[in-house]
Amino acid sequence: MNEEIRKVLEMLQEGKITVDEAERLIAAIESRIDDEQSEKDSYTDFHFHKSSGGEDFSRSVEDFAKGIVTSVFEVLSKSLFFIPGLSSALKEAVGDMKQEEKFDELVREGFIVIRSMGDDIRLRSGDVNVEPGVYYGSDFTVPHGARVYASSMGGDISAQGRFDKIVLKTFGGDIEFSGRFDDLQAKTFGGDIRVRTPVDNIRVKVRAFGGSVKVPQGYNAMEKGGVYVYGSGEGRLLVADTFGGDFTLENETFG
Repeated sequence: MNEEIRKVLEMLQEGKITVDEAERLIAAIESRIDDEQSEKDSYTDFHFHKSSGGEDFSRSVEDFAKGIVTSVFEVLSKSLFFIPGLSSALKEAVGDMKQEEKFDELVREGFIVIRSMGDDIRLRSGDVNVEPGVYYGSDFTVPHGARVYASSMGGDISAQGRFDKIVLKTFGGDIEFSGRFDDLQAKTFGGDIRVRTPVDNIRVKVRAFGGSVKVPQGYNAMEKGGVYVYGSGEGRLLVADTFGGDFTLENETFG
């Protein structure tokens, strides 16, 4: 069974959506799958290669998929209006998707931008030299302390290591991070977010619509309106948004 359809059925079983909403979501997913299959014959593999002339085609496929996901967002925003704050959050997410990503600007700011269509992204930091730029693929090693922006349409994202600022976005997949960061932003629709990191002096802002939030107890933690502050909270920042999934923060010490 397709993973996205399985998640829709799970949401139906848990009472998060109605039968009618589930049927519309599954129809949208199946329609997208059929169209993706017809595109595969002309799809060029960009794994492990920096952006080149094939970027326009890749963007056209990604734009099509974003259109499907946008439709799903709009259906949910209308049907789940009774959940406080959800409608406005979904509109924000749709706006975020529709807005053209300014990848050139990110590169000028020193970011390594990684994009994937339908594949998982596995990311780690190591003793390597990678210049800021736009890359397509699924398996990457970037320098310790790098600035990274990674987005996947329909795949999971996992990252481990040491990063300065790291942004992880996926539509229909899970996000898992393990390591240290100065600034981590994670956003997913239909997936879970799990972060394992030391919770010393960290500020955590979480929005989990339709899912649970699990954070470490103790450590002089304070919570107010979905913001959890550990220690002074003036050190690192974690911002997490998940729609239909759970958020888990675990304290773990890394060298």
